[in-house]
Amino acid sequence: MKVAENDLKSEGAIPIIKSASNLEVLSLAKNFMKSDVGKPLAKLLKSSTVIKKMYLEFNELMVPGAKWIAKGLTHNKTLEVLNIKGNIIGDEGMILIAQSLPSAPNLKELDISLNEIGPNGFQALCDVLPISKIETLICNKNFLGDEVLGYFANILSETSGPGPQQCKLKKFDFSSCRLNDTGLIYLINSLQFNK
Repeated sequence: MKVAENDLKSEGAIPIIKSASNLEVLSLAKNFMKSDVGKPLAKLLKSSTVIKKMYLEFNELMVPGAKWIAKGLTHNKTLEVLNIKGNIIGDEGMILIAQSLPSAPNLKELDISLNEIGPNGFQALCDVLPISKIETLICNKNFLGDEVLGYFANILSETSGPGPQQCKLKKFDFSSCRLNDTGLIYLINSLQFNK
């Protein structure tokens, strides 16, 4: 079900979320939803055995919404794509989402762009990448900087071989993340290990 860009707000979105347990795709992007949709989203993620894609970009879920999504992810076994771009979750929300990723066995694509995520939140994500199934990570327009990209590059190079903690990442996007040549050199050097 795609009902993006409809000015539903939370009041209109919550009934849709509560009735979406048989849907494979739920798109509620750009609907001016607030964090109060978090609890129904968590219940949906916990109860649905078919949901594969969830698009929640450009709402205002913030940290409380991220907390509920993280709780739902710990119980979900089917979600493959999660787009929470532009929800102002910050470091705290990213840390909560990151902690839930090892419990989401099929989540392969994560878009966390435009969320005011800084080094602490992104480092928490890096720590779980080797034990997650994430293959595509989109992280545009966050406040990462070169140091945290160096940390990311080390994770890639340290988990490049076969084994249970092999990083599955195949595609990543760090456009407009306040990087300069130092961060990019870290990244380029790590790519030779990640095959």
